[in-house]
Amino acid sequence: MTSIEAYRARLVDQLVRAGVLTDPAWRAAVETVPREVFVPRLVWLLGDDGWYTARELDADQRLELAYDARLTPVTQVDDLVDARPGDRGRCPSSSATMPELVVTMLEELEVSDGQRVLEIGTGSGYSAALLAARLGDDQVVTVEVDPAVAAAAGEALTTAGYKPCLVTGDGAAGWPDGAPYDRVIATCSVRWIPYAWVEQTRPGGLILAPLAGPFGNQGLVRLDVRGDGTAAGRLLARDVAFMRLRAHRPAGRPDQAERFGDPPTRPITLDPEEFIGDRFPAWVAGLPVIDADASVGRGEDESASYWLEADDGSLAVVDMPQQQTAYVGPRDLWGLVEDTWRWWVEAGRPGPWTFGITVTPERQWIWHESGRIWELPA
Repeated sequence: MTSIEAYRARLVDQLVRAGVLTDPAWRAAVETVPREVFVPRLVWLLGDDGWYTARELDADQRLELAYDARLTPVTQVDDLVDARPGDRGRCPSSSATMPELVVTMLEELEVSDGQRVLEIGTGSGYSAALLAARLGDDQVVTVEVDPAVAAAAGEALTTAGYKPCLVTGDGAAGWPDGAPYDRVIATCSVRWIPYAWVEQTRPGGLILAPLAGPFGNQGLVRLDVRGDGTAAGRLLARDVAFMRLRAHRPAGRPDQAERFGDPPTRPITLDPEEFIGDRFPAWVAGLPVIDADASVGRGEDESASYWLEADDGSLAVVDMPQQQTAYVGPRDLWGLVEDTWRWWVEAGRPGPWTFGITVTPERQWIWHESGRIWELPA
């Protein structure tokens, strides 16, 4: 057994032990696809004061990084093209997703031989390679918005011996020229389900996508597409984390502090620290403000304040030292978060499988089996 074969066997063993690799067909794909090809020599590592590029990896370091089931090499930050050692940035914009999450998503896709798949978010190209190894090149379309990322993925796919249809474009639009698809899988998170994905999926097909909340959290939804142009499904009991679809990124609104003046304030009944960093509870808390963007501010004493801004002009700041919220606009955003949190706790903290989403041409909403609903800003 060569060194690379040993690394690949180790990865398969890690995935089997984690309980995410159970399908023999996917196991064969993981054993076949050379993941090291999809990990670049320059990767971004987190420092104490931001992101920076590491030195060029040597062959052994590249193999170690590629074949660890729980490592996600960050391959781009701030959409930067042609990164060099020493470049700095703040926000990861592309990665080679950890194999454990890649395989989890692929197994949840419930794909069968002969089916056609549309992947949204090519990234490194590794998922597209696994799909091509499993189904054949002609059955896979993968869409990447960033031309530089798409070019690198195309080179890696060719080197690895795979030629799926690689499209450079906005994944929110899907790729109608290749429709209809039996499966659509998003390897980026979305604030709502782009209706083009429903239109391009064959009735009876599935859509698998991470649904993003404002607090940096995500719920994995699997939708059944119906013949009447609608789709519906439940959340899966899976913990996922993906970068946003670029069309669904936070709006980058200007500083709104001057709007506050002397706003109304009130004590908070929910401390953000109760759910921040706990993915599913944070997703639930964000349901009534899923149209808002959240950010964290730090004072000179490192005290935190949480900001929520929505498209309708609503703005709220939660002052942690003072344990109060100030707000302007038509909605008390933090009050809505508190109300949903209170409902969820009093209902016994129901799990993700009790939530679902329905998509129609006119609107989309998240629902709980108790009858409570939250509209999505589609």
